Amino acid sequence: MKSIALLGSLLLTLSAFAAENSQQEWRFQVLLDDDPIGFHAFTLSSDGQERVIDSRADFAVNFLFINAYSYEHQATERWAGNCLRRIESTTDDNGTRFTVDGTLEQESFVVKTAQERKQMPACIMSFAYWNPAILEQDQLLNTQTGDYVDVAVSFTGQESFALGNQQITADRYLLEAEGKQISLWYSAEDRRWLGLESMTKDGYRLRYQPVMVQLPGARLSQR
Repeated sequence: MKSIALLGSLLLTLSAFAAENSQQEWRFQVLLDDDPIGFHAFTLSSDGQERVIDSRADFAVNFLFINAYSYEHQATERWAGNCLRRIESTTDDNGTRFTVDGTLEQESFVVKTAQERKQMPACIMSFAYWNPAILEQDQLLNTQTGDYVDVAVSFTGQESFALGNQQITADRYLLEAEGKQISLWYSAEDRRWLGLESMTKDGYRLRYQPVMVQLPGARLSQR
């Protein structure tokens, strides 16, 4: 089950399209080979010129009524445009704990973990799938480990994406990072982030299925 955590650490900076509402909420059901194992929920709000995202992910894999694996992650991020200004995250990876504290200090973004202090470029992005600008990046911040990792992104074509009772034409991208591949879907109409999917090292399909998402016109679709 460790491979679920390693992949999950790249999937945790989940957000949604930043509409003009002062506060919005989103929720994704997490599926492992189509079996529900948890959720990822978050709230997006405005604070002056910055956007604030509070998120929580909670996974539990059970086998024969025994909890074989558990994972919890909480994070708060502050953004100014496409630049991360502040990040605080805590993770409990089946009993192993991680903390990440990052902030913009003068000409660099400084990240502190339990093990080290790192200096990064002043304007960096995390795995913030809500913002299609990540598709143009070659490095992103892993909010569980605090590592600034190399990424490669490629466009793989258009396809139909099921969102509740709607079918949306979506652009599909493949993001590769740390030996893992993540499929991402964005609305072809307005580049709104729709969902993601990946395979774990053990061959399980991990998928984030939207339960509540923001649609054009600031209306919510629920499944």
